[in-house]
Formats: sequence, C-alpha cells, structure tokens
Amino acid sequence: MVDIPVEFYGKNENSKEKMVELLERIIAKPCFEHFAVVNPYKGTITSDDQLYIHECNRVSLVLDGCLQLECGEDTERRPRSFPRGTVLVMKPYSLTGPHWEDAHKGREIFGLVCRPNYLRLMYSNNCPDGHPVVVCDYYYHISDTVRQGTLDAIAALSSLMEGEEANQIFVPLMTAVCTMILNDLKASQVGIYGRAYNLWERILEYLAESPLSQRTRRQVSRQFHITEVYLSRLFRKYSGMSFTDYLRKEAIRKAVVLLETTDLSIKEIAMTCGFCSASHFISSFRKAHQVSPVKWRQMRPHPNRGGK
Repeated sequence: MVDIPVEFYGKNENSKEKMVELLERIIAKPCFEHFAVVNPYKGTITSDDQLYIHECNRVSLVLDGCLQLECGEDTERRPRSFPRGTVLVMKPYSLTGPHWEDAHKGREIFGLVCRPNYLRLMYSNNCPDGHPVVVCDYYYHISDTVRQGTLDAIAALSSLMEGEEANQIFVPLMTAVCTMILNDLKASQVGIYGRAYNLWERILEYLAESPLSQRTRRQVSRQFHITEVYLSRLFRKYSGMSFTDYLRKEAIRKAVVLLETTDLSIKEIAMTCGFCSASHFISSFRKAHQVSPVKWRQMRPHPNRGGK
C-alpha cells in the first residue's frame, strides 16, 4: 500500500449546484455497469494504519477511470480495482484505504455517505497532480429534507451482496437512489454559514475520513494552515469542548458502536479507536459510562454480532 497522507480539499461553496448538475447527468445517462461490495472487517487495526474503518453505509459510483483501494474484509486485506461504471457499496465496519498503482491516470467519483442525521454527497475528480488520494473536491450535506423513502432505498441498495441476484436489481435501485436524492437536494435549504464555521465543518470531515495517525492537533493545524491556538478556539466555540475532549468523545462513541455490532476484541477496539492501550480504553470507557466495555457488550446484545 502506498503511504500517502489523505488530503482534504472539500468545499461546500457552490456544491449544491455542482451536485444537482452531477446527479442530473448521472440520471440522464446512467453508467451502472458493475456491482461490488466491501464487506465488514474483523481483523486487527493499529493506529499507524493509513486505512479508514467505515461506520455507516457508503456508496460510490466510479464515473471515469478506475478506483483502486486497499480493502479489509473479514480478516484479510487485499488491493481491489473498481473500473468505470462500478456501483461500490462499502458496508459498515469495512476497511478501505489508498492503493495507487498507476499515478498517471485520474478518476472521477460520486460518493454518498448515509450518516444518522444527514446524507453527505461527495464529488471527486482526482487527476494525477502529486496528490492521488483526495477525500473530495466538493461535498454537500442534506439534513433538512431527507425522506424515509430515500433512506429506505439506500438501505435496500446497501443490503445487497455480490452475485446474480444483485446484478439483476442494483441498476433500478441505484437509479431510484439517485433520483430521490436529487429531489431531496433540490428541496434542501441548508445555508452556507460563515467562513469560520465552514472551516470547522471541513475539519470535522477531515477527522472523520483521515487515519488515526493524522488526527493530531499539529497535523490538523498544518493541514488547514492555521495555528493550534486557532484550532482550539474553533472547537471551543462550535462544540463547547476542547480538541482533545472532542476526539475522546468521538473515540468512545465509535467504541460503543463497535462493541455492539462487531466481534472485535477489547484490544482491537482500543487500537481501532485510537487509544494507546486496552487499559487506557477500559479506564476511559468506564469513566464515560460507569461500566466496563465487556459489561456494556453483555448488556446490549446485537443481532448483527455473533457470539464468541
């Protein structure tokens, strides 16, 4: 795997118009030719990995070029290539990261992330310019008009597994998803906030998409060309907590999800969520929830998590 840091150039200025134009182009001339899935990962993850474990359903459409990823599925990791026309579903707790074999070829991708409170639409037209791994060039959040029907259509598409059945139905499902998102997007009235708020929002996106090794105050400050003092001020103003406290809270939140939905060990969850050791994770978790991680898992069995 190529060890290249993730660059975040995403912006939401004029992104709504960009997404409308893109979805109208996709619907007018669909290019849904292949269906692929990256399944959940159950192996070990370390804080040094340049890989991202997805917490929710993600769908990518390769509009041009070839998307190359290092994928973690079950307990194995391997490079996979997704050519033009691929509808790629990344299921919750799958693992992906950059794998760039041919730096002379660009790629154009539309992405969709189904978060609990919003849909994140992303567009990336990554031409070879020395930065082959770019999260997105444009992004837009739909949080005010997303209908249950849209969420149901995305869930139906994301529930498919590779095979003959999926090949027969993924095209109409993807068409329905794009059509419904376009309608929601046109009705969305989410405004563009001030420059400082937009910067903070971009930083949150960067933290959500970047490997653990890049989520330090120094790294984030350098990434966005701001001082560490100003970074801390943004988090105090918009989240009501320090940068460190925000990361800790997000780490505990992610740990809760992994405890309830995966078979990862306590040590693996600790490393995945960025804790320096299992004992540090257990202590932090107990402080936040007054019970140990093991006890929490026993109290909240989940049908998607097998027993050990």
